[in-house]
Amino acid sequence: MRCTARFSARLAIRRQDRQLLPPHRQRRSDRRGGSHRPHPARVGPQRPCRHTTADAAVARLSDQARPLHRGGAPGQRNPAHQDPRRQVACRPDARRPNGRLGLVSPTFVAPPQWTAAELKAARDTAEDAFTHLRREEGPKAFQRMYNQLRPRVEQVFEASDDIQNLTGAVFKADPQAWQACRYLCGPPISQEDLWTLVGGPKFRSVPPDYAEDTAEAIRVVVDPVRFPWLAQGRPPWPDEREMAIMATTVLWAAQQTGTERRGEASSRQETMTAKTLDDAGLTLEVSRAPIQFIDDMPRGGYSRERRLAGAKCDVPARLFDGRLLALECKVSNGPKNGWKRVNREVGGKSDAWRAHFGSQALTGVILAGVFDLSCLVTAQDRGVIILWEHDMNPLREFVESTSA
Repeated sequence: MRCTARFSARLAIRRQDRQLLPPHRQRRSDRRGGSHRPHPARVGPQRPCRHTTADAAVARLSDQARPLHRGGAPGQRNPAHQDPRRQVACRPDARRPNGRLGLVSPTFVAPPQWTAAELKAARDTAEDAFTHLRREEGPKAFQRMYNQLRPRVEQVFEASDDIQNLTGAVFKADPQAWQACRYLCGPPISQEDLWTLVGGPKFRSVPPDYAEDTAEAIRVVVDPVRFPWLAQGRPPWPDEREMAIMATTVLWAAQQTGTERRGEASSRQETMTAKTLDDAGLTLEVSRAPIQFIDDMPRGGYSRERRLAGAKCDVPARLFDGRLLALECKVSNGPKNGWKRVNREVGGKSDAWRAHFGSQALTGVILAGVFDLSCLVTAQDRGVIILWEHDMNPLREFVESTSA
């Protein structure tokens, strides 16, 4: 009796294993006559066969141990062999003013997403504001900078006998004179270029030991167009001297105005971003220590410029739900510059931060100025949250929504 049950169980296992094989391996000769039995899925319903109690027991065990890739006939899957991982249904998006905030999971709220039409409208508003600012503040800022720098240029002319005796004594008497002297060159040279020509250490004030080397580096590249009297070995005419002083000051003022404008724009954006985060309930963290792990910053906090995984972030914030929000501030004066600022700089940081911190790292950018629409669409598709300096409400609403 025991042998019969054992034989029946073994026969049932063999029968089920045969049915689990792929179709091209099912045509095997039967033990009794050598005939081939086709796969049941090809010929439709089969004649019911007799099953013993042992057959049923083996079937139950087989169902429990059967791997997912052997779930039955091709194109079919036994419900008992579905993916055992729990399926989480996403809740539908809930529209809100100034953006669309939707729950993408039972715990995390999605950041604002914009259509192409919404991005175009916001871009046009930012461009109009940029144009108005340039028309109103550009000439005034340049005139203010010109008046501030002209006395320093005149001082260099007097100390060097109208550039005819530009020696190390000029820099020993005024170690800061090298900044004005950079614009005596044709064309003006950068700080890095001058440091390279001098061959000494990088300096903010000319060291006495390098005063003569600095004078020599500048003398060999002085502009012959503005200072024609140097090649002719004569003092400048009054008109020549006045034009040379004015031209030198204009070059310096133009460079300084652009540098100051970029610094002011960045500082303005960071200040507005910090105020918005304060209004949303986050707390300013004094620490500027580098962040290597998300928990290095407490939930509900933000800080000013800080390094995240080795890259500088203008305003990093830790949302109430635990995610890390890295905010960058960018101003662009044209479409080409916008591509560089948004897609190369911010997009590159976004990819690096996501690779380091995982999916809980979000990257947003606060924009002002001129941007190409395709640049904005590409950045958003890449995962960057698009925000605007002229409307910070979406940022505030998103941060507040993470505390729900």
